[in-house]
Amino acid sequence: MMRELISTKLVGIAFVLSIIVAVLVSTVSAAPTGTIEICVGLQGARQSGWDEPVDWELRGGATAISGSSDAMIQGAPSTVGCFTVGGYPIGPAYDLYVKGEDHLGELITSATLGGPLPGTGSVDVSGTVTLLDGDANNDNSISGADLSILSASLTFPAASASVDPRADFNEDGVISGADLSILSTDLTFPSKTGDS
Repeated sequence: MMRELISTKLVGIAFVLSIIVAVLVSTVSAAPTGTIEICVGLQGARQSGWDEPVDWELRGGATAISGSSDAMIQGAPSTVGCFTVGGYPIGPAYDLYVKGEDHLGELITSATLGGPLPGTGSVDVSGTVTLLDGDANNDNSISGADLSILSASLTFPAASASVDPRADFNEDGVISGADLSILSTDLTFPSKTGDS
């Protein structure tokens, strides 16, 4: 009889625990996520419809969320690129780290983003944040190494296979004085390094 009483109580406790676990799991998994468009400045004018690959990371909340997107150029020619950031829990304020393929990385604070990100919509910080161009070797630094890549390509005709496309900072299909102008604007000694 004692065994039956203990067995009945254990079944009852297991039932109550299963209900508690089910409630906790449904509460945790129900957090809404958001997707928004972020617009940043891109140094050097590009043609409308051009896309610039960017890597991004939202920092804040429980964990960092990262991804890659294409920043689509708005207008013709333009220095504004907009890309999509998604999959983040709505609520916490995030800092956003952005690194373009041949641009220096930039950390955009939650204050610059306007506080906690909305679940949908867009945030335009292109008047405040411009990703500097000239990082040909994509090491998050504009230095003599980038100048070497550009210099080597300037010595060949535009159609030559020896031209390094990483030196085409304004993305016009030609490596020229315009690309040198972009690089020389940002080339300092010691080298200029992006946020990380």
